[in-house]
Amino acid sequence: MESHRKKSVTLIELIIAIILVSVIILGINSIDIFSRYHLISSDRRAKLQNDLSYCLDHITKEASKAIGNEAIFTSGSVVLINPNTTLDIFTDANGNGMRDIAGSAPKDKWIRYWFDSANYQLKYYADCTDATTPSCAGTPEILTKKITAFIPSVDFVTNGNYIDVSITGRWNPASALSPDNPEITMQASVNLPSVSTH
Repeated sequence: MESHRKKSVTLIELIIAIILVSVIILGINSIDIFSRYHLISSDRRAKLQNDLSYCLDHITKEASKAIGNEAIFTSGSVVLINPNTTLDIFTDANGNGMRDIAGSAPKDKWIRYWFDSANYQLKYYADCTDATTPSCAGTPEILTKKITAFIPSVDFVTNGNYIDVSITGRWNPASALSPDNPEITMQASVNLPSVSTH
């Protein structure tokens, strides 16, 4: 009588197979979690960069309409800066290429960018009074709600007719910086072609 050996899986082989399958499943899961985390972080960073880019584009477009002569009309007659808070710019609103006399119609006007640090907002006032210290009325346009720092600067003596603007934004500005709460700083130098500094 011949004995037939039955082929079967031993307990050791079964345990090794279960371990290998578990390692593969855990590895795939880890890669999935890792990639989703980086996808979310990259997406947030890109959206934040779009917000800040929009703000800088807006400032560049409006500030390029600035008009005046800092030497004739005194310092602060074209650009007024309250450090880390406001950027006021006297603009050629009617596009005639001349600085109009106060009270004449149509008249040039001041515009203002104001960093509301309590609400993390950068606000734009399109129509401010034509005065040495501009005052703005009306409802401002909120350019973004993710700003943590707004640093405009101007140095007509050293840099010529340029404004430098640095904006820092965070995905959730009320929370601390973390890998899932990215922060971005963007800078721009804005040319003021119709502003004379000599």
